[in-house]
Amino acid sequence: MVVILLFIIFKITKNKFLSLFLFSLSIFVIFIIINSLTPKELDQKVDSSDVLNYDKIKFIQIYSKTCIGCIINEPFIRELELELVNKFSLDVIFLKLDVSNKNNFGIIKDLNAFTTPSYLILSNENKILWKQSGGLINKKEVTNQIDNYMVSIN
Repeated sequence: MVVILLFIIFKITKNKFLSLFLFSLSIFVIFIIINSLTPKELDQKVDSSDVLNYDKIKFIQIYSKTCIGCIINEPFIRELELELVNKFSLDVIFLKLDVSNKNNFGIIKDLNAFTTPSYLILSNENKILWKQSGGLINKKEVTNQIDNYMVSIN
């Protein structure tokens, strides 16, 4: 919607500087809004031993508040969380690890996930079932990976 409004302003004004300024300003505002909407309950302090002690499937998101890919993926991650909670109930735990939080460095290092955004699915036994570094997340692929794992353990 913002892009359409900016396009209309660009066509009406023919002032490229004004259009560029408004585009930059809108991107900044969107960035601020998305960061303010990030669920704080997921920004928990987690160290390697805590994460690996959960006897559940773990969906881990490694992100940075300044990562454009992380910001773009945030709505998809929220949809994915809702889908997985509805489908798998209490079998999946979600962890959101901020790379700027020094407490998270151990788990990020252990998982060898130094790119943001990175997404991992760990089994109950802490084996990496699926990993993606960068790019847009494919919700269907994540759901299929967890489905396949659930079928294999049952």
